[in-house]
Amino acid sequence: MKWFANLSTPGKLLLAFGSMLLILGVVILVSYQSITNITSSFKSLHDQQFEMAIELHELRSQQNYIRGQVLEMILTPDKAGQQKVEKNINEASNLVESIINKLSKLTLDTKDLTQLTELKNHLNDYRQTRAQEIALIYEGKIEEAQQLALQTQDDNFEKIRSISAEMGNRAESEVDVIIAQNQLDASKAIQLCLILGGVAFVFGLGMMFLLHLTMASPLLEISAIAARIADCDLTTTVAATDRADEMGEMTQSFKRMTDTLSNQIREITDGVNVLASSSNEILVSTSQLASGAVESATGISETMTTVEEVR
Repeated sequence: MKWFANLSTPGKLLLAFGSMLLILGVVILVSYQSITNITSSFKSLHDQQFEMAIELHELRSQQNYIRGQVLEMILTPDKAGQQKVEKNINEASNLVESIINKLSKLTLDTKDLTQLTELKNHLNDYRQTRAQEIALIYEGKIEEAQQLALQTQDDNFEKIRSISAEMGNRAESEVDVIIAQNQLDASKAIQLCLILGGVAFVFGLGMMFLLHLTMASPLLEISAIAARIADCDLTTTVAATDRADEMGEMTQSFKRMTDTLSNQIREITDGVNVLASSSNEILVSTSQLASGAVESATGISETMTTVEEVR
């Protein structure tokens, strides 16, 4: 407390407002860092897990579409209709290939890379078997094409669906984990900001109390003393202080001023008393001289009367 009181007024203000600004800066830094981390995490989430889950879902949809189109091609009797269906199959197959290329460009862990390689192999097998199916359909060997579709292709299709579903579920699980972690980070950041806000509030109250105690109160006391001196109340005394700041210097200056004025008034009062005493002595001497003069006049009068009688 004493060290704070001895600080200069600029030092007190710098400490008070500088500390508040420092705490505010920490709060801003923590908030910015938390927002940056969450934003970066969500960007990674969007660029990686979300895209993987969406692309795998699209891959399964396209595979279902291709499977349905192959069955439709088997049931289509005319060649023109079969060619139209084959075109749809090729377009969907190209879309599946582009999805695989997108997945290959993502940053994948070892397990995802292994499963993606397996997925590529099964898709390649599925594509080759589909080519055989289409060739059999054009040759009119519908039963053989159906047998391929219901046996070999079903096995490839289930493996593709199983691997893509597992990868998609894991990506969605990672999405849930990242979202939960972001929520936890956001909650921690909010708690930290609340704690720092509470510290800033308590610190602010403390600084208000210290500034009131070390600056406002002394100024009010000095103002009251100055008002009494202005009303010619020179009996006012100023308490001594050992403070080394401007308030201490001002208090000491007022104390010296009141002491000097009191001493001067005391000297003037003593001088007036001495002057009054001298005046009384002069008055007594004058009275004595007057009495002597009266006695002399009486004596002279008696002498003159005696002289008159002698004549």
